[in-house]
Amino acid sequence: MPGPFYFAWEDEGIPFAESVQAREDETIFSFTVEQSEGDFATLHIQIINPNIGLLSAGRKQWAWLSWYNGSEIIPLFYGRLVGIPTDINQRIVSLVFVARPSDFVAQKGALADTLKDRPYYDPVWIADDQIENPDTVLEARAELWAIDRVTHAVTASDILFGEDGNESFVEDDVPRDSVQINLTQTPLRAVSVEGKVTWTQTAQGTVNFGHYTVDTYTGKSLINGWPKPGTSLQSGWTVVAAQAVDAWDVANVKMFSAKYDYQNPMLTHENGDVMSVSSSKSWPNLRSPYLYYDIITSAQMGTMNAFADPPYNIPASSAVSTFYIAQSRVNTSLVLGYAAARARTERIKFTLKANVQALITMPDGADALQLSLSGADVGNKLVTGELPIVNNARGAYFTTDRGLQSLEYLISLARANLLIRSRAVEITWDCKFIRAIALSLRKNATLADHRLPGHSAVGKIIRYRFGLDGSTGKTNGSVTIGCAIGYGGVVVDVEGEPDYCETDYVEAGYQMTHGGTVSLPSADVGYSEPAQLPNDDGLKFPLSKWQVVIHEQWHGPDSQEELITLSFLAAKIEADLARDTMPSIETQGKLAAAQSQNTESTLKNYPIWYDLLLKPVNGGPFETIYNVDVSQLELPKMIDLEAAT
Repeated sequence: MPGPFYFAWEDEGIPFAESVQAREDETIFSFTVEQSEGDFATLHIQIINPNIGLLSAGRKQWAWLSWYNGSEIIPLFYGRLVGIPTDINQRIVSLVFVARPSDFVAQKGALADTLKDRPYYDPVWIADDQIENPDTVLEARAELWAIDRVTHAVTASDILFGEDGNESFVEDDVPRDSVQINLTQTPLRAVSVEGKVTWTQTAQGTVNFGHYTVDTYTGKSLINGWPKPGTSLQSGWTVVAAQAVDAWDVANVKMFSAKYDYQNPMLTHENGDVMSVSSSKSWPNLRSPYLYYDIITSAQMGTMNAFADPPYNIPASSAVSTFYIAQSRVNTSLVLGYAAARARTERIKFTLKANVQALITMPDGADALQLSLSGADVGNKLVTGELPIVNNARGAYFTTDRGLQSLEYLISLARANLLIRSRAVEITWDCKFIRAIALSLRKNATLADHRLPGHSAVGKIIRYRFGLDGSTGKTNGSVTIGCAIGYGGVVVDVEGEPDYCETDYVEAGYQMTHGGTVSLPSADVGYSEPAQLPNDDGLKFPLSKWQVVIHEQWHGPDSQEELITLSFLAAKIEADLARDTMPSIETQGKLAAAQSQNTESTLKNYPIWYDLLLKPVNGGPFETIYNVDVSQLELPKMIDLEAAT
């Protein structure tokens, strides 16, 4: 054990133990360990050529690098040999190891499953063939995978704020000439996002249009014309149940009749005596009100002449036909069913701006980003088994709680793009080896230097390096941080104004509010919930009568009886004229038939009828666009470029 650096070949998965791995399996000439964010740490090491096949079958391919700090042995790196040795004929050969765990994919997948939470994950915006890709969980998180160079633990680390603390450096810790500050990229000032989802709004149900009782003289035509169950109507409607019944059953009325006969029994008679009378009468047994008029179809005065040759005696006779128009009392009911299938599209738009410090203004919107996403059909189950719309009868998505999750994901996606581009400043400096080995990509670093704007800067460590220079025997280290150039600040929830009543009068979620701000868990951006104003025909399922009726009216009940009475009057006038001109019996009969036809025509031309006009349930396609207000993204101030130098 002379040390202080040790190199030990090992099998995969062998943990570090000071008593075991503090070996010099190879003689180290020089080495460099370095790691950049999102990548695996690598070890570039030069060793004295062992003159053996380092990649030969049966040889160990993993190795531990460790260092004795004077009190304990510290593991620095554990990885697998990936680079074919170079300069194999030289005294010193170079090897490359990478700290990539064999179970990296499994670790990443298991960790990804724990990161599928709101608002940073939404399978609505992820293609089916990418749903199992663990990298999708970081697209809206502003985080990168971090793999520990020693333990090989896979974690996710924020691009601005290290989870494992901060390493502070003052001027005395840093070689003066090693400090470099670079503007590495143009920060984004705005990200405009448009997201689109589609679904087919489907719903089934019935609507009861009620019961009506109608008194009419055209009951038969009303009953015959009433919709029949099973009939398909237009625009997605069908007749589920319907009935039109005459409570007075006029169509099946029975006729009553009576007959009267009289014979004069006397043996002697005087002139003018009634010798015999014969009469008969029939009439309908109506339970309902009715209208009628009599039609004289024949009339004959009695006459006799006993002195004629031969004598004659013609008895008086008459025939009267009565025209009855019975009133029906029709009881109706109507239940219609619907089966809606309506194509719907919703688009949500917003622009997220960042409070970035003035650096440089790019022409033609070079500091703005446009993102356009087409989401899944939210009316179908995702490959995860979830039905985003929850209920296909819904006429809106983005205004639901599940829809707000999709909106929050889009905001988070825009936020992640702004945050990664907010690190416009990179600062690199050298440091002592002992400081460098304490660095990781899960930490921040602060540098205090009077030459920096504002005299200091803090940033996320995005690269670090440490090693041993074989030509000088000296150790070294360096660190690079990325600094966001915002102004700082937080966003808090602002309670909106209720649309219906005071907030504390009803439970949360009962009513919509407007003008409020909902902040994301990061507390650096918020948004106002979109108003539920779908661009459609206004139908909301399940349907009710008041929603679907465009026009409903009964026609004719006030004028039918009057018109029938007028037709009777016309008949009487015609009959009077006929008597004045002494028409024949045949003419009277024709006149009576004409008047009957006139009344029937009146009934036919002026029936009582039901007029119902409904909204189509298969309307569409419908498209609704929501323009959402989002607050400014509050970027942290990690370096003050506007500070006086």
